[in-house]
Amino acid sequence: MFARRLVRGTGPTPCGVLLVGEAGGADEHIQGRAFAGKAGMVLNTYLRAAGIPRPTVHVDNVYPYWTGPGNPVPTREQIREGSPRLRAVIREVNPDVIGCLGATASRWFRPGAEMKRDHGIPHEMEVEGRTRVVVACLHPAAGFYDPSAAALCAQDLRAVAETASGARSPWRRLSAAPATLVAYPLPHSGEPVPQEGDALDTEGSRARPLMVSWSGSGGRRSFVAASTT
Repeated sequence: MFARRLVRGTGPTPCGVLLVGEAGGADEHIQGRAFAGKAGMVLNTYLRAAGIPRPTVHVDNVYPYWTGPGNPVPTREQIREGSPRLRAVIREVNPDVIGCLGATASRWFRPGAEMKRDHGIPHEMEVEGRTRVVVACLHPAAGFYDPSAAALCAQDLRAVAETASGARSPWRRLSAAPATLVAYPLPHSGEPVPQEGDALDTEGSRARPLMVSWSGSGGRRSFVAASTT
């Protein structure tokens, strides 16, 4: 057994961006600070690359203690224990944007979140008395086990930064706007037909597409752009 030690959040209060991890690790247990170990060093690198250096954001955890050797995922009981404190942190920090680092934090805010599907997508939702934007992010430690995940985690944190700066709009706000479907002709018969995985350059299209698809049914081939402009 080991004596429990509170792992405190770090960063300014109030603050426009709050990052929430799952729990403290062994290094955090020793130092008493969130993301003070190896994952924290990686997080710092990603944040600098995203243009939001660590001192400008507040960082905390769902469960504010070390879960023990091997860093097991917090249990339901531990998550329930840490929830009142996290709610208090959210009210005190009062962020506009919340980045959820990993599945535990993402599902604390959005119980149905699936990381492969939802990571990097900003969602507007009511959190502790006001509308905030929540972004599910891959955990910085994911890159330790899967190098390809490192780039995705960095990309997710860029989404947090862009949302905080206003450069990226929340998904729910976009999806709630009236959409216009515009069909653009593709090449006539005899020319190459798009295949799954082909890239389609829409930068010069008349619509600013949120979604594109293509159809070859009935001899009519076109791509469809859903746009809110």
